[in-house]
Amino acid sequence: EAFRPVRVWVPSAAILGTDVFDRFIAGNGLLSAAVAGLDDRELLGRFLESPLPEDVVVALSHYLDAMRAPLAVRSSSLLEDSLRLPAAGVYPTIMLGNNSSDHASRVRQVCDAIRHIYAATFFRGARVYLESTGNLVEDEKMAVVLQEIVGRTHGRYVYPDVSGTADSINFYPVREMEAHDGVAIAALGLGMTVASGERAVRFSPAHPRWLPQFSTPADTLENAQRQFRALDLDRAPDLAEPMLADSNVVRLPLDAAEGHGTLWPVVATYSPDDDAVFDGLGRPGVRLVTLAPILKHGVFPLPGILMRLLRLGELAMATGVQVEFAVDLAPLDGGGA
Repeated sequence: EAFRPVRVWVPSAAILGTDVFDRFIAGNGLLSAAVAGLDDRELLGRFLESPLPEDVVVALSHYLDAMRAPLAVRSSSLLEDSLRLPAAGVYPTIMLGNNSSDHASRVRQVCDAIRHIYAATFFRGARVYLESTGNLVEDEKMAVVLQEIVGRTHGRYVYPDVSGTADSINFYPVREMEAHDGVAIAALGLGMTVASGERAVRFSPAHPRWLPQFSTPADTLENAQRQFRALDLDRAPDLAEPMLADSNVVRLPLDAAEGHGTLWPVVATYSPDDDAVFDGLGRPGVRLVTLAPILKHGVFPLPGILMRLLRLGELAMATGVQVEFAVDLAPLDGGGA
């Protein structure tokens, strides 16, 4: 087979440091309200009514002049990646289509998303979690990352072909696996499927063909992903509601991905007539995401890429690492992905 180049890159991002958070809180006198234990909706309303520093809004406007791709507005608090008591998953990530023809509207939406994440620092769930870890909510500080979403547009939807996380250390190796072989969890569509603990494919990059959760047809039917998440470009998140910031992220059935032409690299098919699972789309039956074409048949060298990235990360950090990844299988100019 001819060599096919693969481009590995870090998605374009902009960062608002914790100093912006401090200026926003102090400049609008919000600390007393933030720690007073207000209802989440009332607290969010106060934050959304409060202006961001003017120079920050100007900088965001310039950034959005150049950035027209869909954006993930991500929390990055001081405690979120703590080695001792991490707060990962406590705060929201807000997906924005960033596709309005009105520049001012796009700026307002990004500013609202940032204020929503600032408010979420003090939502009841975050306060309870921080208190359970011996931390004080008033000691938490929030940075925000604006990151380009990896993926392609399919009609009104945007999503990557594969996304997930990979760890350089597998704390639960079995059979011939070793701890330093690492472990990955991946799914079709946006990575919220993995982050939420929904059905996904768990595999060792060093032993990608061995998938114990798919040992039998019954196991595969029980454990395989059957729907996926995508960003709906025709919907906007409800940023005024504490629990609806992800209302524009929708679940779609696998036949939607089949129609988009994105299912074939990740699918297997269960045939009721044979009570057997066959890799690929070659026969009728129940579609199931097993990543078999990638992990077993090498249509894309994901395991090798993950192993290389994890080793480089360990060398750079001198400790175990975790990486988040997303795959866009659209061909590069001249081939590859």
